[in-house]
Amino acid sequence: MHTALGGFVYGTNRGGHWAWMPQMMYWIAYNDQNPPFALAVDGDGSAHVVYAYTYSDEATGNLKAGINHFTNSSLHPAATPWFNEWTIEAVDYQQEDSWGFSIPGAGGVSIAVDSQGTIGVAGAFQRHVPTGSLAYASLVFYERTGNSWTREVVATTADGYVAGDGSTFADDAPYLLFDGFHRPHIAFADISSEHVDGANYWWSGQIRHA
Repeated sequence: MHTALGGFVYGTNRGGHWAWMPQMMYWIAYNDQNPPFALAVDGDGSAHVVYAYTYSDEATGNLKAGINHFTNSSLHPAATPWFNEWTIEAVDYQQEDSWGFSIPGAGGVSIAVDSQGTIGVAGAFQRHVPTGSLAYASLVFYERTGNSWTREVVATTADGYVAGDGSTFADDAPYLLFDGFHRPHIAFADISSEHVDGANYWWSGQIRHA
């Protein structure tokens, strides 16, 4: 799986040699040229991809953002047909409001499928004030239950990795795995944020486990 011109191209060696889709799943990423995305393969050999996107509403100019999941598995009849055998569904979706804007998965996304077929997604959720400065960042875990997604906030504060803006910056670059007991484990980095001469700067540091 790789990105190209705002879309994704998928290849697999499931049949013993590499084969690529004849066409790109185009425009999936809206106006993001290199969106955060991740791939997992389930026990049946089907692919599951999540990606984070942002775009500006043409009518209002407001930012809209979210995380989508698409798959070529035949076990998701509730999902929306998208491209050939692929279906797509929303994991999270946010709209800009008067207090600022939120971007699910802005700091990265990760996906895993356990041996029972449970799909989990970890996302680095960011909230920004209207001027663009980072207000907070949190680690969010999503799980597909039935035909919908549940959402759980796992971490909201950094563990000592703090700069001038405080400790409400908990997640960057999450990585998710399930263990043999079907429990999710997430490795992620904290963020330190501060303002210097009116500009917002932030850095990732120290690895944590949830």
